[in-house]
Amino acid sequence: MAEASITPNPVVPRALGVMHLISAVVGGGLTVLFGLYFVAIPAFFGWVQQNVAARTAQTQASRQSRLDDVKKQLEETTEERLIEQLTETKVEIEVELENPAPEFQLTTFGMGTPPVAGPLGFQVFSGVFLFGLMGVAGIGLLMLRRWGRALAVMTAWLFLVQVITTNLAIALVAAPAMANGVRGEMSAWYENHPPKPSEEGGPPPLTAEELGASTQRLIVANAIGLAVFGSLYPALTIWLLGLPQNKAAFTRRKAALVEDDQT
Repeated sequence: MAEASITPNPVVPRALGVMHLISAVVGGGLTVLFGLYFVAIPAFFGWVQQNVAARTAQTQASRQSRLDDVKKQLEETTEERLIEQLTETKVEIEVELENPAPEFQLTTFGMGTPPVAGPLGFQVFSGVFLFGLMGVAGIGLLMLRRWGRALAVMTAWLFLVQVITTNLAIALVAAPAMANGVRGEMSAWYENHPPKPSEEGGPPPLTAEELGASTQRLIVANAIGLAVFGSLYPALTIWLLGLPQNKAAFTRRKAALVEDDQT
């Protein structure tokens, strides 16, 4: 009698079905784009670094060729004025050869290292899989199929586990690794580019250690925010699909199908 007195509410399951489909398309697309970014950025930075290094080598080779030409002219000329000009040019080129432009560095701050690549890679691949399940569940919810409800609840629980574990790994493993990358690479940068002293009354320049610590705090805060925000919709799905009136929408549809078969 209690089940018969419950009024089925198909609106909420179907609304969730629409939201599931939208989330699957948008969330799955963004996850794929993040995965491509995660793979492409280190490769792109490496390509740029190689091209810059090749150009630097060409520039140094050109300077050496000019220096050789100037030395040859000095050996052949006897005109004092020309000798003075060539000597000045020779000194300038030698200074350029001994002090080339600081090496151009593009850094990923440890993005390609296992402590960072592991959690982020798992987040991408598991996210694509779960968004795919969410899309299938959305179709089932729109059709008020019992398997759609079961799949939606299961996917929501899997999303909760994925969101919490991956962001916990990012906060505890990836964040310290990226912070160490920032410390090391900024220390190397400061060796070639000493920070200028701040103007009177202004804050002092951040040290490499301070930049690393700030990076770690930012990543941890971002991971916590994503864990909380990312858990809201799965938790809401589990709660809404567990309400009796929403569950009854799936039961009532099955009963209506049985009655149609009997008639």
